[in-house]
Amino acid sequence: SAAKPPATMLNSLRECRNTPGQAHLPPRTIRSDSPLAPATRHMFLAGSRLLLSATDLANFLSCRHRTALDMAAAHGKLTRQFYEDPMLDLLRKRGLAHEAAYVESPGCQRIVDLSKVQNKQDRLAGTMDAMKLGAEVIVQGALGDDTWFGYPAVLKRVESPSALGGWSYEVVDTKLSRETKAGTILQLGLYTELVSAVQEKCPEYFHVVT
Repeated sequence: SAAKPPATMLNSLRECRNTPGQAHLPPRTIRSDSPLAPATRHMFLAGSRLLLSATDLANFLSCRHRTALDMAAAHGKLTRQFYEDPMLDLLRKRGLAHEAAYVESPGCQRIVDLSKVQNKQDRLAGTMDAMKLGAEVIVQGALGDDTWFGYPAVLKRVESPSALGGWSYEVVDTKLSRETKAGTILQLGLYTELVSAVQEKCPEYFHVVT
């Protein structure tokens, strides 16, 4: 399915950077060595700047106390604990297989896959290079600015002119669920804003593949 992103989805997040935290951070059932671990998918400090992710956006809107705990962890006041969860591992593998099936579908050529690039800056640079070169599909790239960062599952080229050239990109996410959740819309809205900043054009749609 495809949806047009609202003009802005970020106004309610202005408070997120100023929420204090004082409690104990509960354990998360994600492997600490997983590329999906909160260490790479949740807020963190870059020098004196607090960088926020789409997950932080959803967490803030659902529970500000959760944001307070995450901020405390980002500032080193609390320690995150991680536990292996076989069910979560299985769901992650199924999700990656679903994504791969979409990317490998007929018609997808000139695919740039950045999923194995672990360094955040290298993945950001690789994504920018692929967009400028006009890759048809960019898998597991990275986008970011002075406040936000994220790892969109797929950036798909569309033949609509932008600052990149005669093409631009729209965000695609693949989900196992048959229902699109509010958190997914928030995530895609954020990624769409980050894509807009790179190509100097707001994508007309974002997409959810179930």
